[in-house]
Amino acid sequence: MSGFDVVARIVWTDGSISRLTSANIGVYLPADGVEDVDGAYYTCFPGLGPIPALKQTINGVSDEVSFTLPGVPSDIAEMFDVEADLAEGAEVFIGRVTYDHKLQMIGGATWIWNGEAGEFGARDSGGSMEDGELSSGSQTLSLKVGSQQITRSSSQLYSWSDAQHRQLHPTDAFFSEIGGLEQGSVKVFPKF
Repeated sequence: MSGFDVVARIVWTDGSISRLTSANIGVYLPADGVEDVDGAYYTCFPGLGPIPALKQTINGVSDEVSFTLPGVPSDIAEMFDVEADLAEGAEVFIGRVTYDHKLQMIGGATWIWNGEAGEFGARDSGGSMEDGELSSGSQTLSLKVGSQQITRSSSQLYSWSDAQHRQLHPTDAFFSEIGGLEQGSVKVFPKF
């Protein structure tokens, strides 16, 4: 019998990295195209298990999924909420590790999806009655992550001078006439 576990690598906006796996024990992964540390330890985090359906998108199409973690005690959820600003813009990589019939890991991780984190949320899941008293509730944490994140702003406009272009291409005089062009003028090309 063989199997697999999910691994998640999150690079928060302050540069710190979280490495999590759905395995019951942590795993060490070799360096590859995503993981830059050889022998990086991925911490056991069984709550990572319910991963939403992930789509491979092409041609600039964006897909947004929401990762949720239910049943988090309120005091721990508060710690996440305090640092919620680190989530927006974080890089999220989702992969899987495969095991053989002896439950030995085969190779490293196969990275299957990556995206950019957006909105972080915490929702109260309510408390329960224990010994006639209402216990403090738990919370469900969620993090929206989009693949091929689309920004709503226009691209920046760039203007190159002849000197800037010649630093890269010393013999190319393509930009030598740019200074003569102005908005609203019409460039007349020679007729041959």
